[in-house]
Parts: sequence; structure tokens; C-alpha cells
Amino acid sequence: MRSRVLASLALFPLSLMAAGCLPTHGQYQSLSSGLVGCAPGQIQIANDQVGVEGVTWEAVCNGHRFYCSGVGKIAACKEPPADRAQQEAAPATPETAPSPAA
Repeated sequence: MRSRVLASLALFPLSLMAAGCLPTHGQYQSLSSGLVGCAPGQIQIANDQVGVEGVTWEAVCNGHRFYCSGVGKIAACKEPPADRAQQEAAPATPETAPSPAA
């Protein structure tokens, strides 16, 4: 899986916070679109959080998860390393109990 960092000037995340408004999922989708290379309608947003120092969210598109953040007027999204992405995508395997001795 490819790993890339994409950055763009993004004016709205913190300007909305300063005005007392929280970004909507639609706004996160629009911002993420240019950063991850998918149309806004193809992007699912999860785990969006607004903090004192900025905003964070996850953008999922075409089976790829991107971790995004916005601070000031800059936003960036990055895919996790390939080994971590495989762990996140793999279903949990149940532990098997040892067989009783016969």
C-alpha cells in the first residue's frame, strides 16, 4: 500500500472553530477530497475531533484510510504504513483453547 503525505492550504477548519461553528462531515469530505484524491461523495468521515490546537478526522475512500489533521490554515492527510493498514483491515482472530487430553 502506498503511503503519501498531501498538504493544502485549508481556510475553513479553524476559521469555523473561531466563529463558534464546528465543521460538518460534508466540509471534511470537501477538504479531504483534494488531499486524498477521491470525490467528496466517495469519502466517509470518522472520528472527527476538535481540539484546542486543531482538528483531526479519518477519511476513508476506496478501501484506503487516511488520517487527517488541520492546524491554522494548513491541512494534511496521510495513509498509515502498509503493515499497520493490514493489521487494521484484518479481522481479529479468536484464540483457540487447548484440546483436553484424551
